[in-house]
Amino acid sequence: MYEHTLFGFGDVKTATRRISLLCHKILIKQLKSWFFNGTLLDPHEEFFIRSVKIATVTTGDNPHDNTIATMLNSTVMTAMSLGFASQDKSYVKEYEIKIDMLPCYIHVRLANQILFIGETILMLSCDTDSNGLKSVKNFFEEREDELRLELDSLVTEEVFHVIRLEKIVDTLKFCVTKIRMV
Repeated sequence: MYEHTLFGFGDVKTATRRISLLCHKILIKQLKSWFFNGTLLDPHEEFFIRSVKIATVTTGDNPHDNTIATMLNSTVMTAMSLGFASQDKSYVKEYEIKIDMLPCYIHVRLANQILFIGETILMLSCDTDSNGLKSVKNFFEEREDELRLELDSLVTEEVFHVIRLEKIVDTLKFCVTKIRMV
């Protein structure tokens, strides 16, 4: 479909551009949710990033198994405190890229950067202050509104510009990497 938006003829080109525009609006909405909140808005599993549940270990009769289970479950408790695990302690959330869902114009390197940004936002937004309360930081300083507008502008033109998306992702990655280093 993307090729037809670039090289199609007449009515086919017009129709694919309209469909593509609608798809890109959804993509940008998903990206903004992932970038700025660390959440996936994907009830129909159409986004190329998905949450994966990792099961925890239950203790058994073998003392060696108990030691491993205790270590893993303490990891789960840490993950819970950071928002990566469910409250019922039965799984830990991880995120991965669904390669088969990647649009042809978003390469794996860019998808990995997108994944990194959202995971970093999740990790940083779960930091607690000295009173044990979650602190909400403005990760992008005064640039969040500007970055949101730049993402929105990607769907105002007839053709989706991947290079502009890459520049926005680079900026977002720089912002979250700078925060991680502080």
